[in-house]
Amino acid sequence: MQNIRTIVLMLACVMVAASGFAHDLAPDWIKKENLDNGVYVSVDSPWVIRKSGVFPLSVKVLNVCSKSETILREIRVIGCDGKSSVYVYNKMLKSFTPKYEQALDAKKAMIVADKERDRTRMQEAHDSFGEAIGVIRSQAVIAKWTMSTDCIPIAIEVVLVEDGVNKNIRKQVDTTRTSPLPRGGAPDMVISFDENCKPIVSEPRSLSTMWWFAGDQHIHTSFSVDAVILDGTEEEPYEYSQGAEAIGLDWAIFTDHSNITYSEVWGDRDWYVSSQFDWGQAECQQYRNDHDWMSIYSQEMGLGEQGFWDLASHMLCLPLETDLAGMLSNPSEGLVYGHAECESEQIIIDRINNAGAFGFIAHPYDWEYLAFYEWDWGNGTNGWAGMELICASDGSYSSEDWSTWYKWHDLLGGIGSPTNGELPNRSGWPNKFPVGIGNSDAHEPGRVGRCWTYVAMEKVTRPNLKEAMLGGRCIPSNGPLAWVNVNGAITGSVALIPENWSQTVVSVRTNESMGYAGDFRTHVIVDGETRFTIEPSGVPYYSLDFNIPDLNLTEEDHFITMRCEKGGLIAMANPVWLQHTIVGDIDGDGVVGITDLLTIIDHWGECSNCISDLDHDGEVGVNDLLQLISLW
Repeated sequence: MQNIRTIVLMLACVMVAASGFAHDLAPDWIKKENLDNGVYVSVDSPWVIRKSGVFPLSVKVLNVCSKSETILREIRVIGCDGKSSVYVYNKMLKSFTPKYEQALDAKKAMIVADKERDRTRMQEAHDSFGEAIGVIRSQAVIAKWTMSTDCIPIAIEVVLVEDGVNKNIRKQVDTTRTSPLPRGGAPDMVISFDENCKPIVSEPRSLSTMWWFAGDQHIHTSFSVDAVILDGTEEEPYEYSQGAEAIGLDWAIFTDHSNITYSEVWGDRDWYVSSQFDWGQAECQQYRNDHDWMSIYSQEMGLGEQGFWDLASHMLCLPLETDLAGMLSNPSEGLVYGHAECESEQIIIDRINNAGAFGFIAHPYDWEYLAFYEWDWGNGTNGWAGMELICASDGSYSSEDWSTWYKWHDLLGGIGSPTNGELPNRSGWPNKFPVGIGNSDAHEPGRVGRCWTYVAMEKVTRPNLKEAMLGGRCIPSNGPLAWVNVNGAITGSVALIPENWSQTVVSVRTNESMGYAGDFRTHVIVDGETRFTIEPSGVPYYSLDFNIPDLNLTEEDHFITMRCEKGGLIAMANPVWLQHTIVGDIDGDGVVGITDLLTIIDHWGECSNCISDLDHDGEVGVNDLLQLISLW
């Protein structure tokens, strides 16, 4: 694994060196290739629809630098039936060529100031850039509608008049209707492997099942200054919630940037202030009341000072069980948005925990030019609950995510061994191991849910969400649902391994848009190293269980994770922890006794992949009871 890790990190360094910096902190319309004769038109809508209801649709029209006299005559929404709904504007669109040139010059000046480490020139360039793009963006025409999922529009037409001549700009509405996300459930087929690792397909013996739900815990609304200025977002949490529910998520947590000290140069809004937090929280509460759907409002906090520009890392404050009593203080200053020079990491982590929330490190190895820094693993902090293993508003899996994957496994390797079927508590931490989750970091409604987290629970409630997420019953994903079961213990739990015997089952669930479960490759990983690979079999089912051959576990083996992949789709399982014990010790206390006998009775009957099934025949019965008594 070390060699692979080195290669991945080298590739990441090459990519950064080639580009100069990881991201370009600028709106799409700053690039001339995104303009049509100086005019910018964009459409935002959910990328998929998986549930009946309503969703937000918006169109942004902005004259950035047209040399023609430009009038926005009308916007047409082309319905699923081909008929147009016409909205007349007849509005002159002012060109901002001087401000556009100012923004381009300021952008170049920032790069020079960065290389020369000139704080004065950097502040001047940053201020000039922010002022220019703010003024240009303030003149955008933004049209918003709430659409029914019964008829998804196919296109938007923007009708302009340029120097007296009509011109149509047509944009497709890239929203597709697709199947609901997989929920778990019983497999359609079971695949075992012969001595040559050839797959053998059979009917499932058991209909026992597990249910999973999905949510996105990292979303930015119009209460995040970068969403407004860079992406033109004007939707608030209520509208976002409509879209999140329509794409089939079961909850959303909105985490607007709180380390911002900034006032509009063109209006009267300030970021980030308690009134914005209260407004966002009220919208989520209203949506919960109106729709019985879990909409939660919180904040993404800046913490620490790194690099020459004293940039912060980011941490998600997730109030899993109850709402925050109010906005958590996150003082900051410096650079154009006042987002640098934050308080220390430990101060912010303690503030999150003291408020009854839980901190998850956002995009640990990602950074954005003059915006935020990657996480400092040497800062000596404790008290955070987990981290994002995948975070992308386009659903991609990056080299930075690979770095997080390897670092996460290093941290898991430092967790104490379980006893009595439980991991040891960690003093100063809210849970027993760092949990991996997946989120979108969306700054527009149409980007929500490109990555998400599947969570195993009986039903969607906030107490259940807290227990399951802190316990690691989570699958970060941008598509498939896949989890591991070892001797009856699932992802996040402790598996008892009697004298190195194990029965491991990998469950893969997909839908039509993802392709068959049999087309995915799955790596079963022990202590960070691949121990067994399920190659694509082509078995044409969306719900498969794979019975894995003996993994040759020894007492040195500590935990099992998993990756399930096909093309750009991926799911990652949090660990199943391994406690090595003796045959018949079903409760993990180190002896065979009365509680093991009671467990045998409780499991009586069909019990596939069950540690009480001592003779491995798929049922707990008399033979297992007699064997247990013989081991007393």
